[in-house]
Amino acid sequence: MDVSGVSFFVEYKAIITIFHVLSVVIGMGAAFATDILFVFFASNRTLSSIEISVIRFLSKIVTIALGVIILTGIGMFLSDTEKYLNSAKFLTKMTVIVILCVNGALLHFYVFRHLSDKNYLTSAKSFFTRRISFALGAISTVSWVTALSLGVLDRITIPYTYAVSIYILFLALGILISQIIVLLLNTKTKR
Repeated sequence: MDVSGVSFFVEYKAIITIFHVLSVVIGMGAAFATDILFVFFASNRTLSSIEISVIRFLSKIVTIALGVIILTGIGMFLSDTEKYLNSAKFLTKMTVIVILCVNGALLHFYVFRHLSDKNYLTSAKSFFTRRISFALGAISTVSWVTALSLGVLDRITIPYTYAVSIYILFLALGILISQIIVLLLNTKTKR
């Protein structure tokens, strides 16, 4: 990229950063709302077509927010590539964003196609898919909190490998808790 292209991103970095932070807040808010509403909607062990539409609408907001995060993140990166390539915080955040994108794709292309199944929340046949959906919800929650936390911090003082190891540890803990919850809910359903 020529110098004038880089200077554009340097000149407008503050505006790009504002849109970046707003998209993180909106994406995280929509993701949390989706998770909370899913649990609320599922409390009666069925999902109506309106409830499924709300979940899908909110997930589209998350997808759009992720797109804006990526685009504004590229703009921020181009404002000072050397700084960002040498930043454990930036590299960790990029890892988290990749996980959020893969997680979102799995939710959209695997879990969401099962939401309309009449007995999705109660049948033994759907138990594996419910376990996957709860695990993906945990990955989403941990990843959004991590992305926001990294955005708020000025810098991190540990190397990238340590930061990612801590993130993976929290992911594993979140997934474990999600599986305990889905097992408890499944036991409650069988009664």
